[in-house]
Amino acid sequence: MSQTELENLRQVEDAILLVLREANQPYQARDLFRALKKQGHSEHLARAAVWFLVDSGRLSFTPNWRLTLEPAAPASHA
Repeated sequence: MSQTELENLRQVEDAILLVLREANQPYQARDLFRALKKQGHSEHLARAAVWFLVDSGRLSFTPNWRLTLEPAAPASHA
């Protein structure tokens, strides 16, 4: 993955997290992709970003396949 692609992916990840924070409730993937497309992000990149966020534990799916934010892990005090 090139540096530009990586930057684009991070921008889409940030956009996804913002949409879900603002919604403050589980979000259907198709609605998320529609909102991101209106912002100028490709659906292909948005789909990849969703899976990266799920894999990193920042997003998850509800039992009915809606996307939801995972609670932030508490900061550890070493």
